[in-house]
Amino acid sequence: MTERDRQFQHGVRTGGIAGGLLFCLFFTLAAPTQDYRARLTWLIGSGGIVVLLWLSGVFLASGLLMLAVCQFWSLAAIRGLFVSTIASVLIVHSVTRGAFLPEFSAAGTRFTVAGVGVVLAGYFLWREREIVHREITHRGDL
Repeated sequence: MTERDRQFQHGVRTGGIAGGLLFCLFFTLAAPTQDYRARLTWLIGSGGIVVLLWLSGVFLASGLLMLAVCQFWSLAAIRGLFVSTIASVLIVHSVTRGAFLPEFSAAGTRFTVAGVGVVLAGYFLWREREIVHREITHRGDL
């Protein structure tokens, strides 16, 4: 595996962490019940490409912030982040149409699930940062 492939995978993994965190926060805090999700489906359907571009911007900005936390920037990592952003937006767009996500009607449950999501995202981001510093940044030191 080349160095560029490792950097690309780093961008995809970091974007996946950002996408997972935003997905968790969005569907537990912003749209916790089917009533809100029905409105969201209407908003995405009526807003068209503008809403999808806005969602892409939010996912991309959060991914760039997480790349900054990992302290690693490269063109290949940003390309991987773009791929992960597109996948995250498509997942959110498709999930809003389905009714298979659990509802979080109680406030305690919402905040508990959101807190667990934040803790897991922090853990995975810390692990990704360690991987980057071990495998990519300090590769020549071995």
